[in-house]
Amino acid sequence: CHVFTGSTNGRYGQLHYREDRKRRVVYAHRFAYELARGPIPEGMQIDHLCHTDDSSCPGGNDCPHRRCVNPAHLEPVTPQGNSLRGLRRSREYR
Repeated sequence: CHVFTGSTNGRYGQLHYREDRKRRVVYAHRFAYELARGPIPEGMQIDHLCHTDDSSCPGGNDCPHRRCVNPAHLEPVTPQGNSLRGLRRSREYR
């Protein structure tokens, strides 16, 4: 992982910038993905594969993977697919 050490919203890394005299915010992992791989397809979310594969991750706000900006660890998925991956992982801990 390449853990983003800048500003966060408590869970995800954030980048702040100004555009058209307005303050904008973008998630660091989405910015990193687009910088390395190109636009995220419409309607897709970015899944952190490193989170999905790490059974020792505490999850929640303590999850370091949510701040990972390594493009090799990021994959566009549908919102449903992202939720199902999260549910699959949470079932492993029951």
